[in-house]
Amino acid sequence: MNYSGENLKDFYNKEYFDNYYGNIRNYDWYRKILSIIVKNGIPGISLELGCGLGFLGEIGKNWGMNFINIDISSAAIERNPDFDLTIADITKKIPVLDGSVHNVIMNQIFEHIDSNLVDYVLSEIKRVLVPGGKLFIFAPSKYNKKESSKPDHINLISQSKLEKIVNNSGFEDILPIEFGANNIFTNSRLEQRLVSIFYHNIFKFDQLNRSASCIATNPNNS
Repeated sequence: MNYSGENLKDFYNKEYFDNYYGNIRNYDWYRKILSIIVKNGIPGISLELGCGLGFLGEIGKNWGMNFINIDISSAAIERNPDFDLTIADITKKIPVLDGSVHNVIMNQIFEHIDSNLVDYVLSEIKRVLVPGGKLFIFAPSKYNKKESSKPDHINLISQSKLEKIVNNSGFEDILPIEFGANNIFTNSRLEQRLVSIFYHNIFKFDQLNRSASCIATNPNNS
């Protein structure tokens, strides 16, 4: 399965969203993501690719931000008829004008895109970003055991590989975003804390990082 075509539209149906999100809106994760965007992004229009039910854009709107929401599935509209959603397959084209957005957010979508299509998607992101615009990628690492078991996570990679791919696509000033460490022996919080201290202060070993996330800048000469 890849992020393209009718198979994904069928996979991300109303039943998927009902099972994944349930009936409770938990905004904690999205507030954390949005805080990172506000701190590191630039003022203007923010484009979220693979927005799902649009919780990030909903909070952003409440914070006075301007969001464009794109997803391949129309199921979000079925759950929220008032949701302002553009339905599109981003592996074919991002339906946004050249140089018209200031921040692009890929929140838990990179891992759903076929590896053969990633370079094209990143080139499309560069096209729609203003010079100096920011790209935010939030994704689980290939070493995240919980996330690697999900069937639609077809492109899990390490933090170092993500940074290399983004750099090779022509982005600059790539900064890692870290969300904690993997547990190795137990599921205890103490072990996660100790591993996190080791990762942040001694050696940034890919296997210890449970996410593959970064911020990158579209060059001014793009």
